[in-house]
Amino acid sequence: MQARSQKLLQAERIRIARDIHDDLGAQLTQLVLLGEVAQREQPDASPARTQFNQICRLARELSHGMDEVVWAVNARRDTLRDFANYVCKYAQVFLNPTTIRCRLDVEPELPATMFDLPVRRNLFLAVKEALNNAAKYSGAAELFLRIYRAGDKLVVTVEDDGRGFDPEQLGGERNGLTNMTQRMHEINGVCELFSQPGGGCRVVFTVPLENQPQRRWLNWLKRRPAPDEATTEIQ
Repeated sequence: MQARSQKLLQAERIRIARDIHDDLGAQLTQLVLLGEVAQREQPDASPARTQFNQICRLARELSHGMDEVVWAVNARRDTLRDFANYVCKYAQVFLNPTTIRCRLDVEPELPATMFDLPVRRNLFLAVKEALNNAAKYSGAAELFLRIYRAGDKLVVTVEDDGRGFDPEQLGGERNGLTNMTQRMHEINGVCELFSQPGGGCRVVFTVPLENQPQRRWLNWLKRRPAPDEATTEIQ
């Protein structure tokens, strides 16, 4: 019953992801195109031209946010290899408009093993916050994104060569360290930050690969007593 329920859940997640992509995605694309046409039809000094430009920008940002939701919901993306590919592409696109050069150091041939939604979603959002902090505050010329396995754990490192800071003097509101730490705590992971003035910044995320929800359920099934060994009390 659990296996059948899991299969139905995965099929429903795939359907939802497809519907969001095909329906909302197409409408957002149409909205951007209509906004661009309306913008071109306005005189250069027209206030409406600026407003249409803002509408198009917001629609593009909404489209990017929707793509992240589709990726998270789609059960076909629940693999370690797909997570690494997606995070690398995101980092390159995100840093492209900045002056920071993005360098990737990813373990070759990561397996397509199961990487459950809660883990990959929280880990991605934590990495996204680290990239955002580097772009806003570091003044770095280069940023290294490293993804590799260490025993039964996955390690993701975001390291820049920027101005650095004293972690003891940094408020939690500015760099989102509290949010990153909480996200890691929710998936039994760890967030570590290393920095010093003039020495850049390195954020290390470590999450277990062997204690994800589906694996815990399978392990419980293996340890579960046989039906004729179980005892039921009726009161």
